[in-house]
Amino acid sequence: MAASYICATVSFIGLALSLYALYVEHNLDLDINYQPMCDIASYVSCSKAFRSPFAEGLGVAPRILGADHILTQVCQIT
Repeated sequence: MAASYICATVSFIGLALSLYALYVEHNLDLDINYQPMCDIASYVSCSKAFRSPFAEGLGVAPRILGADHILTQVCQIT
């Protein structure tokens, strides 16, 4: 029984982190000066990670498939 609570808790934390990452990415797209809470220091910055070449397709898919391939396009859900 305790294992199911642990699994549910870890799943909820993962969902919350994923939703926060989506929120940060969306706000970074809208406002270049947006400063998320996860930017702790210049060397610990989630906004730098979201803007890096490795943010989409781990940086590998665009190199292999090309930037205009359907699998390397950014999801345009707004």
